[in-house]
Amino acid sequence: MELDEISTTARRVAAAFDMSPPQVEAGRTARWSPTGVSLRERGGSLVLIIGPQFHTLQSADADAALAEICAGYKIHPRTFRRLGLAFLALLAFLVIAMSLANFQTDVPGWGNVLGVGLLLVGWLLILVPWLRWFTYQIDREIFEALGWPVVHAALDFDRRNPLKVPLRWLTPGVATRRNRLATRHQFQPPVP
Repeated sequence: MELDEISTTARRVAAAFDMSPPQVEAGRTARWSPTGVSLRERGGSLVLIIGPQFHTLQSADADAALAEICAGYKIHPRTFRRLGLAFLALLAFLVIAMSLANFQTDVPGWGNVLGVGLLLVGWLLILVPWLRWFTYQIDREIFEALGWPVVHAALDFDRRNPLKVPLRWLTPGVATRRNRLATRHQFQPPVP
């Protein structure tokens, strides 16, 4: 696909998500991303960065990649506010817990060790459900905006090309995502 074809598709996908059409330009994207596409804000407008990996995608996979990035951007503000508030609540809890632990023990620094341990466990207890929720939201947004064929292409692409980062083990699998979407929207998806 050439950049002008990608731009036309990106405008169509962005319109389905009630977003302003992004500018499209070639550039570098994260190596771990199998789609080779990222969306950034620059000077108040959206810029879709197309990496070399994107040019290797089939048409349905390219549409699905653009839909996933637009859906993620659409729910981005409300989701990061929730994650930020949860993290601030966790930090407040830890400050209190560390203070109490330092006052209740004769071993210096015990409160710090407890605090770091609680921070790691607490962060995972916040991050895992959030990542699952975010993944399900993206699927739902794509389904509502573009329908089952694009969701099916996205799920099929994700099955064939899992993320190359450790976070993939914290997100739901393709079969779980497909079943949840089918249950929530009461339809029978095609079996891959």
